[in-house]
Amino acid sequence: MPHQITRAKKERLVVLLGECLLKSGCPGHRAEEALQHSASILGLTNASFSLLPETVLVTFMSDGGNKHQQSLMIKSPTSLDMGKIGQVHQIMNRCLIQQANTKKDDDDVLDQCIQALQHVSNSPPTWGFLGTLFSFFVSSFTACAMLFDGSWIDCILSGILGLVVAVLFVLASCRPIYGRVFEISACVFVSALAQALHAYCCFTSVAVSGVLNLLPGYAMTMAVVSNNSSKLSLTRLNRLIEKRQK
Repeated sequence: MPHQITRAKKERLVVLLGECLLKSGCPGHRAEEALQHSASILGLTNASFSLLPETVLVTFMSDGGNKHQQSLMIKSPTSLDMGKIGQVHQIMNRCLIQQANTKKDDDDVLDQCIQALQHVSNSPPTWGFLGTLFSFFVSSFTACAMLFDGSWIDCILSGILGLVVAVLFVLASCRPIYGRVFEISACVFVSALAQALHAYCCFTSVAVSGVLNLLPGYAMTMAVVSNNSSKLSLTRLNRLIEKRQK
């Protein structure tokens, strides 16, 4: 019975790790390696993992002869949060080092690690609403100045449109239904505003700079890196196709 309780805690720890990595935007191939490595150190040698966009499939096989199998599907919206990735890295390092250095399982260490991961998963983003507004404004402002050699008026208007996109981005993260049409509605809204202000600015530089943050540059890069990291798999191909369609 104590062995079953300890195994359940280890499985809970691995599931929480997958959820935290998914939420914080960890690249798919790195998340899969981290889950497999953690499960191996924890003694869950029969665990397998598959990553899909915004989904992690986890399968646990029992060590006994009954061949009991448990499959879990973890779904979560993804966003890039380097602060949370760093916290998860530190928590798992402490836990796995203690587990590797001790000959027997320590339930207290597992409980502490589970609580720490739950805190990271439920905590707000490292950069909140104001940080999001600031980053969108600076990105649009500097893009207009550096990519299009825009005037001060063009740069300021681009930054303001970037703020509009940031507000819509926060709204989309809070309302999943609107998130399905967020990119389209943001582009239409920014284009309409830029067209209305075309007498005072350059439409192309202001409109493109305003929606620059919507371009899937990071997502496309991570999809290509995942495909090149190992053999081409269906899950990574799906991720690449999904990002290209956006």
